[in-house]
Amino acid sequence: MEGYDYGRMEKLIEFLKKGKCTMKELWQASGWHYGTLKRYVDFLEKRGKVATKIVGRGRNRRREVWLVDDKLI
Repeated sequence: MEGYDYGRMEKLIEFLKKGKCTMKELWQASGWHYGTLKRYVDFLEKRGKVATKIVGRGRNRRREVWLVDDKLI
């Protein structure tokens, strides 16, 4: 788990405790670079902490993220 900051993961989990949101909403709320946010969401998805789903079609396509397990460790 080198290269990942647990403080940032906790902040991301706090954002997701409010409910389902899109990557764009997370990106705007966090103020992080989009690539960093995507990397953290992918990591948490592999660990089973969050789930993602692609919704919409064409230009309206977006990735929704929601919390599955709120415990970090």
